Amino acid sequence: MRSTQETTVLQKLGADRNILLKGETPGKKVQTNFSFLSRLVEVKIPQLKLWGVSTENSSSMTWMKRYSQITTLAVSLTLGLVLNVPSQAQAQPSSLSRSLLPNNLNFKPPERGNPDNREQGATRKPISCTQTLTALTPTKSVGLTVAEYPTFSWYMPATSARSAQFVLEDASEREVYKANFAIAGKPGIYSLDLPASANLPPLAPDKEYHWEVSVICDAKDREKDSVVWGAIKRIAPAPAFANKIQRASLRERVGLYAQARLWHETLATLLELRRLSPNDSTLASDWKKLLLSVELDKVASEPLVQSAASRTSTSSN
Repeated sequence: MRSTQETTVLQKLGADRNILLKGETPGKKVQTNFSFLSRLVEVKIPQLKLWGVSTENSSSMTWMKRYSQITTLAVSLTLGLVLNVPSQAQAQPSSLSRSLLPNNLNFKPPERGNPDNREQGATRKPISCTQTLTALTPTKSVGLTVAEYPTFSWYMPATSARSAQFVLEDASEREVYKANFAIAGKPGIYSLDLPASANLPPLAPDKEYHWEVSVICDAKDREKDSVVWGAIKRIAPAPAFANKIQRASLRERVGLYAQARLWHETLATLLELRRLSPNDSTLASDWKKLLLSVELDKVASEPLVQSAASRTSTSSN
């Protein structure tokens, strides 16, 4: 028969009393045992004067055993809480949610005298196979790079055309590289890597180049092409910067390139990361931040398309 004190304790503990009566340790997570621990404290278990309890009294001995179980359980729950907090804190690493880009982005070298032609040219005939193309390049300025064979990117809306063309020219309008490639007509962000080959020399340092992309609406009348173009200039990196890039991870390079105002490397690296991790919210946010910094907000939410694969290409030395 239980004592009055024991009965009162078990009533206040409610459903969790079965754990104590069976002498078991709760298998619930620490978080779900907070209410149980709170009720345990509210019971206000009296302090037993062990020297005043007779060992011949079976009721007193039973109560002592129950009290020992309650104390052990309370200590176990407390230790579990202390040990569990660090693991919860480590479950959400802050480094993955931190922006890869610096707060202030500036990809605008001294402005050039040429008009902004990163949206489809107005000198062509009216076209019907597509809407406005957009080159992903800073407005009214040249995009900087340190790459010998850089990556070029643009936005293409839905089109009925099935072929396009990329052309790279030097400052004297001499054709350096040309490639025709098939397109599926899907809207999105496209890119093309300038191929490193024996027939194509690397971009010369401190030289400006002109590049353009044409969507071929009518192969028999190229005046109907939808065309966008931009400018690019290769600069020589400082030795200290080159060493930093070699030691940095792909994610770290995004910020280093942006700080150095290297538009083509910043865009291409972030584009590669997004294609590798399409569900990464930090990369998606940084992508929009980068495009907004050069007033490309119209295409900041457009989907990414695979890199353009050249079907035929020619180069001139």
